[in-house]
Amino acid sequence: MNPAFSIATFNLFNFVEPPLAFYDGENIYDAQQWRQKCDWTEARLEEMAADIVGFQEVFSPQPLAAICERQGLIHWALAEGMPERDYVRRKPRVALASRYPILSVDTVAPCPQLAQALGLSGDFAFSRLPLKARLRIEGFSDLRVVVVHLKSPRPAWEAGEHLLVPDEAINALIAQPVLGRWGSALQRSAEAAMLYLDILRDQMVEPLPTVLLGDLNGDLGSDLLTPLLAGEREALQLWDAHDLALYQGDRDPTHYWGGRGSVLDHVMLSAHFNAGFGQSLAQVDEVVVWDRHLRFNDATLDRMGSDHAPVQARVSVRS
Repeated sequence: MNPAFSIATFNLFNFVEPPLAFYDGENIYDAQQWRQKCDWTEARLEEMAADIVGFQEVFSPQPLAAICERQGLIHWALAEGMPERDYVRRKPRVALASRYPILSVDTVAPCPQLAQALGLSGDFAFSRLPLKARLRIEGFSDLRVVVVHLKSPRPAWEAGEHLLVPDEAINALIAQPVLGRWGSALQRSAEAAMLYLDILRDQMVEPLPTVLLGDLNGDLGSDLLTPLLAGEREALQLWDAHDLALYQGDRDPTHYWGGRGSVLDHVMLSAHFNAGFGQSLAQVDEVVVWDRHLRFNDATLDRMGSDHAPVQARVSVRS
């Protein structure tokens, strides 16, 4: 029987241990809420039983690492981050937990040349620093894993921060609610381009099965995220796990806003996982969106759950 493993992305939604707060001084969980948050998160990990999990919105890494260890995800990595001295935390990080050894951990640095070509400032930076790691899966291969959380659609600046025209009334109408969101979209698109360039460079230096896990804050069909699906050479292309799955059910939303569902959370894979590629090493059997708490929310069980659905790709190694 060929070995098999599974990979998941999981946006935890403000995973922050009290007495720390998230974004605002009043956003502090009480002891019971925090216990429910941790219990809900651990229950989802136990239910998925994934072998590799990329996390987003991690403010408190130590409690999460402990939860992961209890679920057999004993290898752990956390993206770099600037120290936050205030009890109000505003800079969540991404993290990676694995049943397989993590051989090395790195980050994705913006390319100055690409930034210049895109007309970006010289100090361009990711809104949340991506994490890049190399894992070893016995019976398969070394695996490159990139965990990301791209810029959200929230306005790129606060109201009144930028006065674009002298008329304050017009500024109130467009500067923050409209053009601020446009600024976020441009940032997100630039981050996607930087990610793809970094993955492309790595693959040209050392081709490895590669996985991109994350909350991309958008659909892969949008113009802003098409860089991640670029590449004329199939061996260097990234693929949406759902499109590679041998069993393809409906494409379920991973997030809802105002009753409207969107696919924001993605598992993307290199051609090594494409069964139609002549040099593939594995195939995607199915992709599962763990969305029960979004579709059938139980106020008792899911009150402290995430506002995103984890996405899991189950993979089998080809003989």
